[in-house]
Amino acid sequence: MRITAVTPDSLAEYLRLPEGSYSTAELEGIMSAALAYIEGYTGIPRYPTGTQKGLDDYEDITLAYLILCQDLYDNRTATQETAAVNHTLDAILGMHRRNLVCE
Repeated sequence: MRITAVTPDSLAEYLRLPEGSYSTAELEGIMSAALAYIEGYTGIPRYPTGTQKGLDDYEDITLAYLILCQDLYDNRTATQETAAVNHTLDAILGMHRRNLVCE
C-alpha cells in the first residue's frame, strides 16, 4: 500500500474508530501533519523530483505513516505522560533518512 492510497476512511479503519466518532477534517489534518513530519524527518520529497524517488516509492514508509497518524490521534492533548518515540516508527524512518547525509 502506498501513502497516497490511505484515505480518511481507511485510516479510521486502521485506528479502529467507530463510525461517527471522528470527523473527516480531523483525520485529514492528522494525515497532512504526519506526511509533513515524514517529509521533514527523512528528507524524501512527497512526489518524485528528477532522479529522486518520492515517498510513494517506499511501501514500508506507509506503515510508519499509519503508526504516526495513530500516535497523533491518540496524543491530541498538550501534555504527555512519556516522551518515548515509537521504536517501529523510528526504525522505518531512520532507514530512509536522507537529510543528514552529505551528497
